[in-house]
Amino acid sequence: MKIWGFEIGGAIGSLVINTAAFVVFLGLLRRFIGTRGTIFAGWLLALYPGAAYWGGLPYVYSIIFPACLLLTVGLLALRATDSLARTAWVSLLMGVAYLGYDLIVFFLPVSLFVLIARRRWSAAGLAALCQIAPLAIWLYFLSHYLHQNLNNSNSAVFGVVLNSYLHVTSDLAGWWRIAQPAPGIALNTFFGSGFFFLPALFLLVLAVNAVTARIRFTSVEVGLLGLGAA
Repeated sequence: MKIWGFEIGGAIGSLVINTAAFVVFLGLLRRFIGTRGTIFAGWLLALYPGAAYWGGLPYVYSIIFPACLLLTVGLLALRATDSLARTAWVSLLMGVAYLGYDLIVFFLPVSLFVLIARRRWSAAGLAALCQIAPLAIWLYFLSHYLHQNLNNSNSAVFGVVLNSYLHVTSDLAGWWRIAQPAPGIALNTFFGSGFFFLPALFLLVLAVNAVTARIRFTSVEVGLLGLGAA
């Protein structure tokens, strides 16, 4: 940005980050699902318009796609390792990735699900600590050294959502009004967020797999799909 300015430099930097993350992701993914699966994943990403939704724009949102790719590899690494040291390092790297955007609400719960599914209780606790640590340190630094107010229009949303769930019984009628259109909204979101053809392809794969049973979902896929459905 210092060389070409905010708009041009930011756009170039965004494209470089997204492209580099895509290449690194496929290289790492190959270790877990093999060459054939990686090629298929690469084509899915290349054909997914949402991959470039923020790519090329000089905003923090451009980190969402590359961070999600690398965090998914982190989940696969947590599932594959039995080493507490490796669990700690992977979790710390995931925690650093959370500094770019608030993806911790998605990937931390799935990380715990993946480890608990393998009955690695101590590893789950270690992963939670290591993933939270970078963000906690950064928030402390912002608050106590840069004197920044952590309450803003973005962060306030999390408190509102949490408070709503903690006080469900105080307004059951209000919750029911909100819940009634939820199935239709979920359906529109499911197809709209994937530009229709990818969700349709996913449902087709599920239907075919119900007959052939050729694909088995790992705890990583189950966790991500379950969290998305929730």
